[in-house]
Amino acid sequence: MRTKKDQLFEYVMKVNDENLTALNIALLQRNKTIVKLLLNACKKEQLIEHLMKEIDEKKYTVLHFASLKGHEEIIKLLLGIFSEEDDKDKLIEFVMKEDENRYTALHHAYGKGHKEIVTLLLKPFNEKIRKNLIEYVMNEKWTVLHEASFKGPEEIVKLLKNEWMFSYENKCNMK
Repeated sequence: MRTKKDQLFEYVMKVNDENLTALNIALLQRNKTIVKLLLNACKKEQLIEHLMKEIDEKKYTVLHFASLKGHEEIIKLLLGIFSEEDDKDKLIEFVMKEDENRYTALHHAYGKGHKEIVTLLLKPFNEKIRKNLIEYVMNEKWTVLHEASFKGPEEIVKLLKNEWMFSYENKCNMK
């Protein structure tokens, strides 16, 4: 027998003609009050599974959209869902989920010059994981450093360089 919370989740996650749920719409509209209300109506496992899904033909997740648009408060809410230690693997998967161009939320945040979003996306992770995330986005043919250099947000280039250099120096010092 389904619980009332399961029934509410199904209702909250019902999609419209554009394949968007009420939660997707509230997230895209940056309506923190409604987002919090809808997040509290869902079981954590169901919510994490939903957030991993793509919501458009470009294979964007809500995190891709929030990173592109610089929606700092929404990203804090989204990352807060993964607060338990045993959620870290899912959080890495969420942050590093790729769109159709193989861009992650980190790529989008770097490319748009959203320094505070980049910092938020890296903050939950320890140094080793941050280093791996940075190396991943830097090992593409057209890296986030290329993107940031091309578009000109100087602060992002500095942040990326400093984060990478910090990881590289620590790697060298550990030998």
